[in-house]
Amino acid sequence: MKKRPAKPTQAQGSLFKDERSPYWQFSYWNRWRQIRESSGTIDREEAVRVLQRKLGEIATGKAAGAERIRITALLQLFVEDHGRHDRADLHESEQHVGRLLKPEFGEMRASAFTTKALNLYIARRQREGKKNATINRELAIFRRAFRLGFEHDHSWSFAYL
Repeated sequence: MKKRPAKPTQAQGSLFKDERSPYWQFSYWNRWRQIRESSGTIDREEAVRVLQRKLGEIATGKAAGAERIRITALLQLFVEDHGRHDRADLHESEQHVGRLLKPEFGEMRASAFTTKALNLYIARRQREGKKNATINRELAIFRRAFRLGFEHDHSWSFAYL
C-alpha cells in the first residue's frame, strides 16, 4: 500500500494514510508543536470530523493532546523540580512517589484522574491507619505535580488546576 500525500483540511491540519496502519492518520499544530495521531477509523469522512473536532478544541482553548499525559510524567516533573530546588524533604518525597503514588496511579492518564479515584486512595490510606496529615502531604504532591505539568507545557490543561 502506497503512502498517500497529505491532504490539507482547511489549511489547519492534514489527513493521510500510512502503509503500516489501516486507519487514517492526521497531523495538526498546537501552538508550537506538531501533533500526529491516528483517527481510529478507516472512513475518510469520519477521520475529517475527528480532525475538525481536535482543531475546534484548540480554537476554544481546550488542550488537544493532554489526554495522552500520564501521572508518571507529572510525578517525574515533581521529583525533578524538588531536586532542582534542593528541597530538604527530597528523599521523603521520592519515597512517597516511588512506593505509593506511582504504583497506584502511575499508568493512569492525567485526564482520567478523578475525584472518585482520589477518594478511594484516601479511604485505603485511612484503612491502613495513616493519619490525615500524612495523606494530605501525599495529596500535596499531586497538586504540585499537576501544577508543574501545566507550567511545563501550557497545552496540558486540566480543569482542576
